[in-house]
Amino acid sequence: DFDPLIMKDIAEMPLFYQLTLISDMFFIIFDNICKHSGLTRPKVEIAISESGKQMRVRVNSEVSPEAIGAEAEERVSRIRKAISDGAYQPAVRSEGGTGLKKLRKLIGKTLSPDVPLTFGFCDGGRFRVEFVLPYSEVPYGDTSH
Repeated sequence: DFDPLIMKDIAEMPLFYQLTLISDMFFIIFDNICKHSGLTRPKVEIAISESGKQMRVRVNSEVSPEAIGAEAEERVSRIRKAISDGAYQPAVRSEGGTGLKKLRKLIGKTLSPDVPLTFGFCDGGRFRVEFVLPYSEVPYGDTSH
């Protein structure tokens, strides 16, 4: 029954090698939205911009008022702390409540220390996930990959 209303603002991007990685990341993000938004048709805004062989990905998703509260804020805070402490690695192999930790694991060593994976509730009953991901462009005419 999950049928998000998706609005996109995506810059024109060159062909790059990390398409499978991006696909996996969006699977995790949309799985989290499905499980935690409290809505079957949430509004989801996706913005991707490019600068200097890096893409900035920002996803804002609508969250039902019932899904936002002290317990949800505390859960997000615990996840943020676990990621900050580097304690996300073992949780990635488990199921349930680990989507953001899995996302951090996928980003891996490409994560810029200046622009970390950020996430949390924001104004207007929304949840935001944002990260920067370097990419490697496929050279024109390269069919080896």
